[in-house]
Amino acid sequence: MSTSRSGGLRMPRRPAGEGRRRASALLGGVAVVAVALAGMVALRWDERGAGGLQGAYDGAPPPVTRAADGSFVMAWGDEKTPLLEIFTDYQCPDCKDAHDEVGPLLRRLASQGRVRVVYRPIQVYRGAGGGPSASNSRRAGNAALCAPAVGWLAYHEALFDHQPDEDTAGFEPDELIAMGERAGISGPSFPACVTGGGQNARLDELTRYAFSVRGVREPPAAFLDGRRLDDSVQRDAARLERAIHAARHP
Repeated sequence: MSTSRSGGLRMPRRPAGEGRRRASALLGGVAVVAVALAGMVALRWDERGAGGLQGAYDGAPPPVTRAADGSFVMAWGDEKTPLLEIFTDYQCPDCKDAHDEVGPLLRRLASQGRVRVVYRPIQVYRGAGGGPSASNSRRAGNAALCAPAVGWLAYHEALFDHQPDEDTAGFEPDELIAMGERAGISGPSFPACVTGGGQNARLDELTRYAFSVRGVREPPAAFLDGRRLDDSVQRDAARLERAIHAARHP
């Protein structure tokens, strides 16, 4: 230690070679720590995928716009950004499970300009044989399409959060309107659209498009830049993030 750092006191001299031994030990310890950190980084990359940790996302929400066919686009990026299309039914339990797993990831990536997400509500439960689930599916899909772009993302989340059990009555008009109010949707047009089925025809069009044109058999169904994603990928946040990263960096 120098006199300036010891307040003018000269420290005892170390035995010859002790400094080198201490330095070697210190460097050895640093090397061990560096190897351990590298292993942790590699493990985290392997477990979490390219781009960061999964989990809840509480940052600024991505902007939402309405497409010409009534679908909702969640994006902050240009047309070079990978496009992820998701066909979903708000009464479908598998759709809710997939949403709960990858929803926070998609909000984060869209907010970062790393993916464009298009949500296309469809009605899977149909016909007299569909029971209460068919009515629930139709009312929820119509209500989602009735919602304005401003407030839609919060409403989209609420529909999954309040999904009724299969074959039980739910998503009644009054409930759907109240959920919209809590999501910040105001004005008379939304309640009128919900109660009057104002977007049922568009819901039918999107459903036909999903099944007849895109070959969807059952939701959730996701397409990344036009390529159908394996079911296990679209329901696993880490694998989905790696797929989006690979699409963005071919």
